[in-house]
Amino acid sequence: MHPTRHSGLPPRYGSRVMKAVRLFAAYALVAAPLTAAAAGADATAVLSLSQALQRVAKGSLAASDRDLDVAASRQQTRQARARLYPTLDLSGGFTDRDSPVIAVFGDFEAPLNDNTYAQSQLAARYLLWDGGVRSSSIEAARALEDVAGDAGDARIVAAQLEGMGAYLQAMIAKARQAAVAKRIEAVQGHLKVVRDMFGQGMVARNDLLETQVRLRTVKDRALELADRETTAVRELERIMGEAPADAVTLPDRLPAPPPLAGSLDELVKASLDRNPVIRAARAKVAAAAKQEALQQLTGRPKVFAEAAHTYEQNPYMLYPNSNYIFVGFSWNLIDGGARATQRERASLEVTKAQRDLEEARRRAANGVDKAYREYRQALREAKTARANVAAAEENLRIEEDQYRAGMSKTADVLDAEALLAESRFALIAQHYNAYLKQGRLLALSGESLVDFYRSLAPSAEAKGASS
Repeated sequence: MHPTRHSGLPPRYGSRVMKAVRLFAAYALVAAPLTAAAAGADATAVLSLSQALQRVAKGSLAASDRDLDVAASRQQTRQARARLYPTLDLSGGFTDRDSPVIAVFGDFEAPLNDNTYAQSQLAARYLLWDGGVRSSSIEAARALEDVAGDAGDARIVAAQLEGMGAYLQAMIAKARQAAVAKRIEAVQGHLKVVRDMFGQGMVARNDLLETQVRLRTVKDRALELADRETTAVRELERIMGEAPADAVTLPDRLPAPPPLAGSLDELVKASLDRNPVIRAARAKVAAAAKQEALQQLTGRPKVFAEAAHTYEQNPYMLYPNSNYIFVGFSWNLIDGGARATQRERASLEVTKAQRDLEEARRRAANGVDKAYREYRQALREAKTARANVAAAEENLRIEEDQYRAGMSKTADVLDAEALLAESRFALIAQHYNAYLKQGRLLALSGESLVDFYRSLAPSAEAKGASS
């Protein structure tokens, strides 16, 4: 059956319609993937808080320093392990004497060598036993690797907090630009009212001029906040270890901070195990203990073996080439007290490291307690700031109505608008201040900032929540 027979259209129009339908379907098949790809690119272009923290952990100066420190510590471990293998030495030389070597036996003289000759030696030496010093030195070097890694982790967390501060400063500037846009809209609306009333002769020209001045001032503030956002983004890029680029896009706003996973007591308990500073201090205690154990083994005898091939240019020798094997030992019996001093210093280092660990635990516990209280206070202040915004909005509405009725001055309306703007600014500051306080609390308790803030969905970050 013809597709257009029951459509009520002539056959030529039916064919055209079917052709258009096929073209539209083909276009949809081609355009849909491109549109989805473009949408995906736009979605990934927004730098979330978790992504920024991850980039700080990978590309910051602290991350680079950690990798270099760990690599240097591993080289020290390789250097310690090198003592497990034999050494091979090659030596040689050429001697030119002013007279030949001649031995005198009474009236008999026997030349031993010419006045010029060459000699060489290839010797392999291996330490058979040193009382466990080699194995202990390897363990001490490995402990230093842990110190370098844990200390580097602590510096990375500090860099993440610094990067989080720059990120939030940029978010504050961006949110305040939106608030200033509302100010501009409000002042422009009031300016329209003033012009209408001035045209009717109901208000003086001073009201018009005062409102125009306020509008210009507010627009200047918008430009200032745009510069602040750019500066904060540049600082964030520096902390992330990246060159300044225009491709970094932040979300419009962030929702309320995610809830904490535990109570204050649970966070304090977690900090004693996961706090990066405590982990670094614990690694230092272990390294100091390994070093003390190493110093206790010093002074023991060393048993070694040596195999060598020697050559000496000498026409009077029957065998100028010779091979030998030597097994011997060395033992420093008296060193003037140097070993005892080193052992005492190692013991003192252990005591100092243990004291530092205890101090780090106390600081972490007190820091978590303080940060927790500051975070709760920031939430309370944000709640109060939100109520203040609602009150300021109502106050502005009342002043505007009274101005229309001729019961207030334009300065009262502009002051009410400025009060609303300051209330919104305070709410924005308290909202992101709560984030910063929470981040410090999480860092002190040993929580991964990247994993914690990954719960902020990109869609939620881009659209935001009322703050």
